[in-house]
Amino acid sequence: VFPKLVESFENEKILRVSCGGSFTLAITQHWEAYEEKRTLWSWGCISNGRLGIGRFEISRRSYQKSPTRLVSLDGYFIVDVSSGSSHALALDRDGKVFAWGNNEAGQCSFDFNKFGENVLPQQMNRSIWDDVYVPHQVLVPIPAVSVAAGSHSSAVIDLVGRLWTWGRNSKPCLHQSTSCHVNSILSGFMRLPRYATPRIARPLKHLLIKKVCLGDGSGLAITNDGQIYCWCNVDSAALPSQPSPDKFPSLVGKRIIDADIAGNHLIVQEEPSVKENIGSKLFQQINRHEKLYIQ
Repeated sequence: VFPKLVESFENEKILRVSCGGSFTLAITQHWEAYEEKRTLWSWGCISNGRLGIGRFEISRRSYQKSPTRLVSLDGYFIVDVSSGSSHALALDRDGKVFAWGNNEAGQCSFDFNKFGENVLPQQMNRSIWDDVYVPHQVLVPIPAVSVAAGSHSSAVIDLVGRLWTWGRNSKPCLHQSTSCHVNSILSGFMRLPRYATPRIARPLKHLLIKKVCLGDGSGLAITNDGQIYCWCNVDSAALPSQPSPDKFPSLVGKRIIDADIAGNHLIVQEEPSVKENIGSKLFQQINRHEKLYIQ
């Protein structure tokens, strides 16, 4: 398989792309009367509403092969986007957060009965956990500056550097004590709580967060001073098994400037050393049973 040019964008300026579970999102830029405009596009698997372009009968149409514009976001200046396994988040320049797709764990933060006037007629009177087929605004109390979508969870960083998360979580969770009242769903052999409302990640509430990444039952956050905190509830993930956020043992004392996580793969970039006059170091871990190594 070789890379293929997406011909729909030959004459477009691409600002950002994000790949999720069998679907892709892209932000493009164009100008109208000297005013910059942004357009969000999606293509790929249409199940669970992950493309944000409406509801289709899966038996009749499984994939959208060419990029399709998310017309419901045409009036917004989109600056960031993140794709999860089967849901997605978008952020506009005013700090508004939008979500759509698979909502079985509340990762789209949507109550169909409460916000029914904002959805298609066929979506009325459905469960709070049902799929969301067109983008809707997530009610985060403070404007956001960054978004992250994981397997069954979502996160944003607000203007003051606080981390908010919702969707599936583990016990002890990011939000409350283990005695908190939550809805639960069966996932494999584990019963995990789910949250449809964004909540501050309490173990990290006193830290200023500059980046967050979510994987499959795992996540990491980087603070403004370069410290990295991780959490995980899946044994096979790249992170040590620790449901509550904690520093990554082998990276304590290092100043981290960037990181990413996907499936069983974790990669972290350290700040360049002025003394050694060398470039940034990349620390990569394929799974938690293998040692970190410098590349």
